[in-house]
Amino acid sequence: MFTLPAYAAPMRARSLNALMCALALVACSTEERGRRDAINNPIDTTSGGNDGADASTPSTAGTNTGGDTTGSSANGVGTTGGASTGGASTGGASTGGSTGSAEVVRFVVLGDGGTGEAAQIKVAAAMKKVCADRGCSFALYLGDNIYDSGASSEDDEQFKSKFEDPYVDLDIPFYVVLGNHDYGNNGANILPEDARSAAQVEYTARSEKWNMPHYFYTFREGPVAFFGLDTNSIVIDRFRPAAMQRSWLDAEIKKSDAPWKIVFGHHPYLSNGQHGNAGSYDGVFFNNGARMKDLVEGSVCGKAQLYFAGHDHDREWIEDSKCATSFVVSGAAAKLRGVGSSDRQLFGDASKYGFMWVEIDGDAMTGVFYDEDAKVSYEDMVMRQ
Repeated sequence: MFTLPAYAAPMRARSLNALMCALALVACSTEERGRRDAINNPIDTTSGGNDGADASTPSTAGTNTGGDTTGSSANGVGTTGGASTGGASTGGASTGGSTGSAEVVRFVVLGDGGTGEAAQIKVAAAMKKVCADRGCSFALYLGDNIYDSGASSEDDEQFKSKFEDPYVDLDIPFYVVLGNHDYGNNGANILPEDARSAAQVEYTARSEKWNMPHYFYTFREGPVAFFGLDTNSIVIDRFRPAAMQRSWLDAEIKKSDAPWKIVFGHHPYLSNGQHGNAGSYDGVFFNNGARMKDLVEGSVCGKAQLYFAGHDHDREWIEDSKCATSFVVSGAAAKLRGVGSSDRQLFGDASKYGFMWVEIDGDAMTGVFYDEDAKVSYEDMVMRQ
């Protein structure tokens, strides 16, 4: 079943090109892009501030090890561009994917990777090894996809040098969300450029690997429903503001019958890294993630089993007794920065680049942090209640 995203509805009677533009399947003409964006983007009533550009549930007890990868081959492949059987979501997009609940789902999670430099390439090689040994069907890519200031258009060469080339040996789809650096101006959010974020949505039509059918969207793999957020717009409350995405997320989670629900975005809810927790990002009083904090506490806690984020350039697993959701930061795909600790932190490391490998089998989710040499750094498990 394939239905139109909400913003495409007024274009149903228009040309085929206009329809495909609305679905981000072809590059839009200036005229058609204007029509689409006028529907999709609310009028901006706030001014941007500095989000802090870079300066430099129940779970079993975890284990730190140093072993190599083991396991079996991958199963199924993710799909993108479709919409859920009951119609499209307001503001967002839904993809079909598989709907069975018995299959095992395996994937990798990484963020803050878009440099095109040696560390990104080395992590990609480690992912290739782990995927070959243990299986993975797709990747969640958590933002800051094109350093330092995003892409100028869907034709920008940086998509090749900072995404396609580093991950050329990974024959899996990447489900991508936006980070603060993808909005231009070195991620500072002083003058965020929505045209740069649009370029990454539009690039979906140009790539066999890159999947960002909308700024925020959902897709399903077997027993798992995934919900990707545009957290930068939530933080600055512009373009696709917090109220819009929260309303969409509430509706999508409510109607989903998936046993497992996972939300992913760029900005963390809890982090012991430099940027810190939502509501107090970077120790500033503006763009400090207060709206992100409200959204997670109202729409994610106890409603999704996991929330994956990047933004801080480290690897963390955090549990919060007040929120029946596990929080993972996996932002070490190409950059590193110091990380502290807290009594809620099960694992934290900023000494090595890396990523997380995930397996969901029945009522158990296993998460394994690997470093850039494909060595296990930490392993833990979440049981679905």
